[in-house]
Amino acid sequence: MGLEASSLKGLESNEYLERFCSEETLSVFDPIWNKLFSHSIKPVLLRDDDFLLDTTMEKCRANLILNNLKTRNVTALIEVFVSRANELQISVQTSDNIFIWQAYNCLFIIRSILKYLYSNLTEEACFQQLEKVSKNSMSNGTSSPIPEPSDPVELLLGTLVQVLVELPITNLTYILHLEAINTMVVVLSQQMFMASKTALKLSSYRFLMQGEISHLSVPLTRRLLSHYIEQRIPPYPCWNNDNSGSIVIGVASGIWNILRKGVGLSPHDDIMEALKEHSLAKQSLYLLLILVNHCTGRGETENIPNPYRAAIIACSNDLSNFIFLIILFNLFLVLTVLTDFDLT
Repeated sequence: MGLEASSLKGLESNEYLERFCSEETLSVFDPIWNKLFSHSIKPVLLRDDDFLLDTTMEKCRANLILNNLKTRNVTALIEVFVSRANELQISVQTSDNIFIWQAYNCLFIIRSILKYLYSNLTEEACFQQLEKVSKNSMSNGTSSPIPEPSDPVELLLGTLVQVLVELPITNLTYILHLEAINTMVVVLSQQMFMASKTALKLSSYRFLMQGEISHLSVPLTRRLLSHYIEQRIPPYPCWNNDNSGSIVIGVASGIWNILRKGVGLSPHDDIMEALKEHSLAKQSLYLLLILVNHCTGRGETENIPNPYRAAIIACSNDLSNFIFLIILFNLFLVLTVLTDFDLT
């Protein structure tokens, strides 16, 4: 990958990706992560691109599933993202666009892996793949103990919520916010593939509803509603080779044109249409609907409060913007329709 253009078709033969999926155990301090995250593939937004990615990565994913039970490289990958997320605020202040882009690439890899796990493995197999590392990570062969994480998925969810709440929205961070929301949607979608359990019995939902991170339910709800209200236009530099303000400044000129020709992507107009279809506003609303329509207590002997439902009411108590009230009313109409379906 490196700083050269990487096509979807060439991912399978990428040496850093092969090492990640191999029998080699990678430390969170291994310099391979910088190389793995320094690729310049345009975000996968079109269905054809997603299909191409799944087809291309089939062998790599199979190797990862087989070897990860020993290497725990997926858990290490999540730890790396969590560590980097703590430095994103400084990166925004210093306009370190390369670091932000690498954080996005890291999260995109995590989302792709989780999507594959949840849709192809049983609940027990997913748990085995994602259980926490039982030994301290090592650095360059020397002992460098770091605090062992809690459940990796819970650790990831907590970090994503903090990113969405605390990281400001700029042209540099737009794509990272979008990917954070998409990753949360993927994690919460596991209920669709685990019919034996309701959302209330899944650790990811219980963590968001009752865990330590639930204290951010009000600011998260407010942020998601704000995204939908603002209908922010996706920043052009993220998807076009404009050297002024480009998120991948320093990468060779014409990178996106090379990718479109090499991978067979749709024309620029189609890419922008796909981006608008998966805009931050729409994805924010999707995530909010998932949060408020699960763990409602319907059909459950145990009834736990849903802080995101309560947060919507709390947000309405200090609203002075008429447009905000209209959007909130429309949201409640959608919720009313969805309550006809048992999502608990």
